[in-house]
Amino acid sequence: MKHKNKSAFTMLELLMVIIVISLLAAMLFPVFGKVRNKARKTAAQAEVRNIETALKQYYAEYQKWPTNILDNTATNIAYNLADMLQGDNPNGSNPKQFQFMQFSRFDVNTNPISPWTKPGSAEDSYAFYYVKCSRYGNKILGTDSTTNPPNSTVRKKIIVWTYDPTDNNKVIGTWKQ
Repeated sequence: MKHKNKSAFTMLELLMVIIVISLLAAMLFPVFGKVRNKARKTAAQAEVRNIETALKQYYAEYQKWPTNILDNTATNIAYNLADMLQGDNPNGSNPKQFQFMQFSRFDVNTNPISPWTKPGSAEDSYAFYYVKCSRYGNKILGTDSTTNPPNSTVRKKIIVWTYDPTDNNKVIGTWKQ
């Protein structure tokens, strides 16, 4: 009786292929995380530039800063300022109801949040902050503090920043770009 030669994979060969594919996939997972963090950082950089531009457009339109922006005082961008920049008219601060920008992510209190925070989450420290100067020759004085930037004097009327929690809370600010 003649036996036909059948070519087929053995169980051991299939198991080895599955192991090799699993190892390759495991090596790629950290790369995906780094790419996602880089995308979040890029989104945050774009957002701080957009906020600064929107505030400058407001100033150009009304010849004044929004009433809740204090001189040389770092403040987070809260819902009332965000609403005004998005075209609402809270407290009569945007009578023409121009939309200067559109925020895409908010916490439970409708404050704009950075790309690292999940939408609808509780308030946290990963918000957007700003400070403006109309005195001192348009110089924002440095604080030498990483928690209240900038670390040195900046020659701008207004700056905006957020923090990167994946990089030791590194500051992402408009004066650094």
